[in-house]
Amino acid sequence: MIGSRGKKFLTIFGPILALNFILLTFTSAKDLNVVVKKVDIHPKLSSRLWELENGYEKQAMAAQVYAQDKITVFLLSEPKTVRVGS
Repeated sequence: MIGSRGKKFLTIFGPILALNFILLTFTSAKDLNVVVKKVDIHPKLSSRLWELENGYEKQAMAAQVYAQDKITVFLLSEPKTVRVGS
C-alpha cells in the first residue's frame, strides 16, 4: 500500500504532471496550423523556389493522370486454390 509520504507525493506532483502534459500538448498542437509569413528574399532564390513549386505541381498532376489511365490491376488466385471442374 501507499504510505502517507506517497499520498502526499501523488497529491502534489500528480496534478502538476497532468497540467504539464496537457499544457505542453495544446501548446505544441497550436503551432501546427501557423502559416509561415513570406519574407523578402533574393530574387534569384524566389524565382528558383517558384520553378520548383511549379515543377512539383506538374509532376504531381502527371502522376495522377498516369495512375488514372495506365495502371491495370490483375487479381490472381494463389496456386492450387482454384478447382477446375468437379
